[in-house]
Amino acid sequence: VGREGDGGRRASGRGRGPAEMAAAEAPDPPSSGSSPLLPAQNGRPAGCTSVQLFHTDTTRSNRIHTCKYTWYSFIPLNLFEQFSQLGNAYFLVVAFLQMIPAITNTGGRPLTLVPLFFVITLGAIKDAFEDLQRYFSDRLENTGKAIIVDEELQQREAFWKDIRPGMVFLVQEGERVPADALVLASDLDDGECFVETSNLDGESNLKKKGAAISPDEWQEVSRGGQEMTLEVEPPSVDLYTFNGALQMPGETEPRGTHIGNMLLRGTSLQRTGQVYCLAVYCGSETRAMQNSQSARFKASKLDRELNRVVLMIFGLQFAVCATMSLFSMVWQHLASSKASWYLDLHDNGQGWLATLAVRMGTWLLQTNNLVPVSLIVTLTAVKFVQGMFVAWDRACGDVDGGKPAKVNTSQVMESLGQITHVFSDKTGTLTQNEMRFARCFIGNKDFGEFRLDVAMRQMRGASKCCTPGTFSSSSGTSLGEVTPEDAVGLTSSKSAAWVPELGSVQAAANDGVSGIEEVGAPAAAEVKRILLDENDPLCSDTRRFFLCLAVCHDAQVEHKGGEPVFTGSSPDEVAFLEFAHDIGVSLLCRKAASGGTSGTLLQFNGPLGRQEIAVLCVAPFSSERKRMTVLCEYCGDYIVFTKGADSVMGPLCDPGVLQGPAGAQLEYYARQGLRTLVIAWKALDKSSATELRRSYDAARNAMDDRETKLEEWAARVEHSLTFLGISAIEDRLQQGVPEAICMLREMGTLVWVLTGDKTETAVEISRSCGLVDDDMALVGLLGAKSPEDAKKMLGDAEARGTSDCALVLDGASAKYILADSWSRKTLHDLSAASAACICCRLAPQQKRGLIELAREFDPGRITLAIGDGANDVSMIQGAHVGVAVRGKEGCQAVQACDVAVSQFRFLVLLLHCHGRRAYRRISVFLLYYIYKHVVLAAGSMCWANESSFDGNVSYPEWVSSAYSVFITALPVIVVLGIDQDVPDKTALAHPELYAEGLDHVHFNSGVFATWMFRGCWHGALAWMVPSLALGAADASIDEVGGTFWVCSITAFTLVVVLVNGMLWIVALNRFSWATLGVLALSFFAYFLTLLVLGHTPLGDLMQGKMAGAPLAMLETGGALASLCLTPLVLLLDFGALWVAVFLKPTPLDKLRWRRRRQSLARVRPTTP
Repeated sequence: VGREGDGGRRASGRGRGPAEMAAAEAPDPPSSGSSPLLPAQNGRPAGCTSVQLFHTDTTRSNRIHTCKYTWYSFIPLNLFEQFSQLGNAYFLVVAFLQMIPAITNTGGRPLTLVPLFFVITLGAIKDAFEDLQRYFSDRLENTGKAIIVDEELQQREAFWKDIRPGMVFLVQEGERVPADALVLASDLDDGECFVETSNLDGESNLKKKGAAISPDEWQEVSRGGQEMTLEVEPPSVDLYTFNGALQMPGETEPRGTHIGNMLLRGTSLQRTGQVYCLAVYCGSETRAMQNSQSARFKASKLDRELNRVVLMIFGLQFAVCATMSLFSMVWQHLASSKASWYLDLHDNGQGWLATLAVRMGTWLLQTNNLVPVSLIVTLTAVKFVQGMFVAWDRACGDVDGGKPAKVNTSQVMESLGQITHVFSDKTGTLTQNEMRFARCFIGNKDFGEFRLDVAMRQMRGASKCCTPGTFSSSSGTSLGEVTPEDAVGLTSSKSAAWVPELGSVQAAANDGVSGIEEVGAPAAAEVKRILLDENDPLCSDTRRFFLCLAVCHDAQVEHKGGEPVFTGSSPDEVAFLEFAHDIGVSLLCRKAASGGTSGTLLQFNGPLGRQEIAVLCVAPFSSERKRMTVLCEYCGDYIVFTKGADSVMGPLCDPGVLQGPAGAQLEYYARQGLRTLVIAWKALDKSSATELRRSYDAARNAMDDRETKLEEWAARVEHSLTFLGISAIEDRLQQGVPEAICMLREMGTLVWVLTGDKTETAVEISRSCGLVDDDMALVGLLGAKSPEDAKKMLGDAEARGTSDCALVLDGASAKYILADSWSRKTLHDLSAASAACICCRLAPQQKRGLIELAREFDPGRITLAIGDGANDVSMIQGAHVGVAVRGKEGCQAVQACDVAVSQFRFLVLLLHCHGRRAYRRISVFLLYYIYKHVVLAAGSMCWANESSFDGNVSYPEWVSSAYSVFITALPVIVVLGIDQDVPDKTALAHPELYAEGLDHVHFNSGVFATWMFRGCWHGALAWMVPSLALGAADASIDEVGGTFWVCSITAFTLVVVLVNGMLWIVALNRFSWATLGVLALSFFAYFLTLLVLGHTPLGDLMQGKMAGAPLAMLETGGALASLCLTPLVLLLDFGALWVAVFLKPTPLDKLRWRRRRQSLARVRPTTP
């Protein structure tokens, strides 16, 4: 933005110009979340605090503390947090029940505490490690070096944590700012400075700040004896607004201060030697700390289904406990006359309710294995491993930048394999966000010769969708790539589109606009000629056009090797400045000019030479305003320049100017996929300009409603503008986007494009990337002016039908549709039937609203949003899975996302390779994990029948306690964590494999019931076979190492064999030595446990009754026969799986059969 500071000084006489100028360059504040000063009470704004220069407020520290724990609070707080989880609390209750003599089945020993202690310890170690990282980060931040300045301007070193409000500190170039502080002075002209805020808001462009006081005033107050007080608003999270009242000595009225005067903690000083700052907010009060928050938690669909399964298991457990307790009481009543040796049926004087409660407690302990104690921690480990696979995959990394993919939320890994809808931003996501000035329209002349890039021509001339399997993660091109030479002569077969309010220049989209002169010579040379030829009728408008581009922006310039290098918050503005430089309108520098005039120096190649222009007032660009305006003084004339979107510029310019040739040219540019802006201007007389500058100063210095008053000021300026021309920027598609879009469609995913760009531009880009086929009709919901208009459009579209069509929606219609329930439902139905959806002219909240609409009417949909900019954060957070593309618009999207990649084309690998495998692995993991606990519980139910439902223990207590955590946990993590069904290359050649996740093949009610039946079947066999072979029903449970314990150990060994054998069957997709090794390790751990418990003194203390039973098992024929014969039941399960493959094959099953037949055909000898 240009310079308005001297205007402010001339108006007020106190030199506030650079502050106002810097504030004008600050990003436009959000529409909500700002923190204006509260109404004044007794002369002082309510809720404000006071900061006085050189008067230290010792009550507010700059020390930050982000740790959750201290050394003395870690154990109690961490235990409280972990036992707040339902699973951990449940097993703690089980442990207490095990100590109650009336119901214990472990001899009063809380054996469940052993695996619970292991799980809690793992969680505590993880939490301690994470908090230790925070501690070291805090210490590094708090002990940063700062330079404190006293009243005599003497400097001393101190730590960041020593800074307090009221202190003055010095920041030097390249250093970070230690606290939120007011700029007092700098070594640049008039107190301005530059900061980089990427650590705070992700924006890498430099921002200009200005001193709140003039250099002379700084000299006065820094000598001491002069009190300067700043009233500031309460601490806020808003990074873009600040309101303060600065009371200078000798002045009766306070001055308004704003965000343009503030340096925020964490920002770094650039292109400025040093800055004196007054500490205002310290420590937890700073904007950086106010915005710090813990990572968002997202639950996948499998997580939600797992919660329902766990609740169902709890319900089943309660039903089993109640049933067994009643059976026990009935059996006791019926069999009281013929009691067996192991039953105590004497009447203890208890009532039936007390007896029922005791029996329920006993059976709760007997069936506690139904709920896996280590499920959550093991599931977290498996998901973490899946996330690491993404980060380690070099194919998902940026080959040029070397940045790997980043997973912020591993909880959603399996959701990547079930995505039904992809909502994609356009600029920077589908396109490169590398802008090139392509064309411009000035007067009645079209400058520039735009050529479609090769990727667009490939999609136009080739088949409408790439062949499945031609996707390449490294190049993004198909195997049958069309070269530029091959593309010559290829034409488009685009058919007419059915889009209301489109098509007025349909024929002109390919051949230009009739009645408009198109420059044949190279555009830059022609523009240079016109700029230098004052006799050319277009000279004045062309000079104004490029002067607007060179002035109306917030970019910065520096010179390297004699050439200017432009940096700005928007790539569009950099493209404008680069092209303006090429044709001779070059921005040299931005500095406060001498002689009391503030301005930006511009150089014109030609007779005009080097001249100065002063930018006096600025109405900055925002997503709501969609335009930027500057008031300039140039060669004694006062000029208003405005550039903005055609949707808002039309009413501001001469009536009907965008309805004629200019409007046709706008549509022509848009149909070429170009980004357009309308440029306009008007001249002001000196009195009008002076009045506008005075009202601008008043608005900028307002204590209340500053933003509203600035908007009112802009409305006074932005009217009756004279149309100058249209700029057109080219933003090319990213590499591999057409192939990626094609692959996503082949996978069965519906792709939406959500953009704030023009309708025609969005449609053309969608055609170029293959989302919309050349022969696909467009159904438009555009330009609604009322809810009735929107409903009529929806009704017409519904009557016509949207099957095999692309739905086109703009922000004007979305505004009314999203506000009405019937319209929302109708739009949902239309979009579900459409082949593609293109939504344009959308605000950020409308993007999120459309995602929420897709989720509202079909909870089964799994949505993914992908974008690269701050305006995409809302939709990224609103989708089930948020993916960020590392772009040129800061890192807010990367910070807010679940997964970050460097290119849109990597989304295919993320979904079809990593996501699909993660869904299969985690689904099978959950089923298997619950299955192996059902196996253990089923054996206990069988023993209940044999023991007359008394609730005595069936398996050795210590062995069963180690079952979930130590014996069977590691194999499932390793085997299912690395299981790979097909290589990535094969998966990419068969997009139909993704349907497994969309159809919930691996986790549904039928599959769950099958696994549960399998668990009951295996558990029953594991107990009944050795029980019948050894006669356990008649054996004594108190006999040390007797028949019962031999039978119990044999049955438990069969449980371990069966569950590991089932894991082997599940892992048969790809044999690996790791699978074999971890299964062998599991058996070794189990038999080592048996050896310790059955044949060592330690075992006598822990499980004395099973002493000698393990070796006795190996010496008993019935036990050996059971161990040898029972595992053969796995052959039935193996056969059942193959029958299921024949009767109801999945896409993966079909692919395997085809590959096996092809392999057999290659090795089968041919007959002579």
